[in-house]
Amino acid sequence: MRFPQLAMGQRFRFQGRVFTKSGPLTAREEGSQNNQLMRKSAEVELLDNAAPRSEKPQGQLQRQQLESAMRSGLARIRQSAEQVAEVDGRMPVERLLLLVEAELESILKDLS
Repeated sequence: MRFPQLAMGQRFRFQGRVFTKSGPLTAREEGSQNNQLMRKSAEVELLDNAAPRSEKPQGQLQRQQLESAMRSGLARIRQSAEQVAEVDGRMPVERLLLLVEAELESILKDLS
């Protein structure tokens, strides 16, 4: 089979080495982070009828991890602020939380 016939994420053998298709004309050698440009005419051997891997692009994965961490942190901030307000009662908790939420949303928007 030729390289363009592979689906994204499929594993294949080319010139004795194992690769994963990472783009329309690129592949990543197993065990490496480097992409290699592949010829459209390259004859490749599909490995074990390998189904495409459902790998998310690294940037998207990092953004999701950051968003999850920020949302978790916001929940902790809310809990702590509510405890402080119950004891001290000085600052309206909702006002503080609105400011924190607005800042976190701003950070997420900048990441997009």
